[in-house]
Amino acid sequence: MNVTNCGIIDNESLAGGGSITAASVGVHGSSIGTTPPAITGMLQSSDPLSYLPAMADPGGGCNPGNTINYTVKENMLGPKTLTPGKYCSISFSNKYSQPVTFTAGNYYITGGLSIQSSGNVNGTGGVFFYVAGGAVNFSNRQRIRLTAPTNGNYAGILFFQPTSNTAAATINGNGGSWMQGALYFPNATLTMSGAGRNAAYMLLVAETLNINTNITSTSNYGSLPNGSPIRTAALIQ
Repeated sequence: MNVTNCGIIDNESLAGGGSITAASVGVHGSSIGTTPPAITGMLQSSDPLSYLPAMADPGGGCNPGNTINYTVKENMLGPKTLTPGKYCSISFSNKYSQPVTFTAGNYYITGGLSIQSSGNVNGTGGVFFYVAGGAVNFSNRQRIRLTAPTNGNYAGILFFQPTSNTAAATINGNGGSWMQGALYFPNATLTMSGAGRNAAYMLLVAETLNINTNITSTSNYGSLPNGSPIRTAALIQ
């Protein structure tokens, strides 16, 4: 992980392989080697995104129009473009090979988001995913490029999974993939195995964080009128 303009706070112990280079590293428990060396024994920090409001359920039940389940038979329909709104689930199987595009706006999902297809996944106009229920899962078969909104209540937030949803999230993606924004899973495990390079900024907030890939970010929040969405601070000294 190379985030030279950003600080890292770990409320437990920092373990695993790889390397970490950051502006500062603070750990409540023990730590692997980092650059600079981690400050251990820190007081645990509060949730830096706890101020974010829950997204209201837009209402309406599940029906074919808001349950996306694309498999091999839908390939003949060509690329799929999704528009903002409520979805009971969004699923593209490993048999689907067409591009998937999310147009700008807010997506409220009650039954999970799973993209296992081999076509490119794009949502660079400013997309926000509120995952009220179910898991988030992106495979390593597609190039993913998603960018969080730059204004509104969720400026800078890409994924928001409320504390009531404890389903684990897995983020992968092949070469050239990136996700620009905060990935917020406060009561769940987030495993990053791809899509961690070349975004202007990337924030990872989770109960448990597993990183199995290189993460590189310049921590450039210039596109956000109010800068970083982090609203709490922790002193590392």
